[in-house]
Amino acid sequence: RGGAAFLGAWVGAWFLAANPRALGLHDIWLLDNEAVVISLWLPIAVLCGLLAAEAGTAARWARSRLHWPRPRGWLGAALVGGTAMLAAAGTWAHLNLVNPVTVLVTEDDVAAFAWVRENTPPEALFLINSRLWVGDLVVGSDGGYWLPMLADRQTTLPCVLYHHGTPAYRAAITGLAAAVEEAPSLDDPALLGRLRQAGVTHVYVGARGGRLMPRDLDASPHYRTVYSSGPVRVYALAP
Repeated sequence: RGGAAFLGAWVGAWFLAANPRALGLHDIWLLDNEAVVISLWLPIAVLCGLLAAEAGTAARWARSRLHWPRPRGWLGAALVGGTAMLAAAGTWAHLNLVNPVTVLVTEDDVAAFAWVRENTPPEALFLINSRLWVGDLVVGSDGGYWLPMLADRQTTLPCVLYHHGTPAYRAAITGLAAAVEEAPSLDDPALLGRLRQAGVTHVYVGARGGRLMPRDLDASPHYRTVYSSGPVRVYALAP
């Protein structure tokens, strides 16, 4: 029970570490409230164990005070066996569940990746769709996020480990993504200049899409369509 109280204080310290502004300090990028909430499964699991132990203690106390007959051995075995069967059934039922939000690549994207490998230079840099995830952390929103792994081409948005880079590196990644999201038009001169300054040579629009969509790019003189199949597009940034 003392450990449970300490656990509560420990969780409180997590939230305090994620919100140092409560102490008059500056926030840090390494930890935020979302990360703390995601991690709460661990102390909750410990508390569930505590509750199970307390329930057993209460049952023994009630049996001694109320003079209930001692439970037979087969009853305990049945409870343990039933719990194990429920756990196995629940695990099996959830085995093939996939969060659809995390499925970015479709068959159309896979075909486009093969084309990209064969028809774009190895040094090409692709602008891809992105979205905010946790805090100021940016992730891909369509198949373009997988270009480095499945097509061996670099993108303007690396994997989430970019967030552990230097402040200047992180600012460059998130700043470019924000510029695309906030631009009044994908033909905005300021945005085009920033893309060229960053070294962008191509644009990839996956089947899931995002801010970059064919309806805005197909007719633009600044983005030349070099691949089109279903909802997937590859554009070359016009010089």
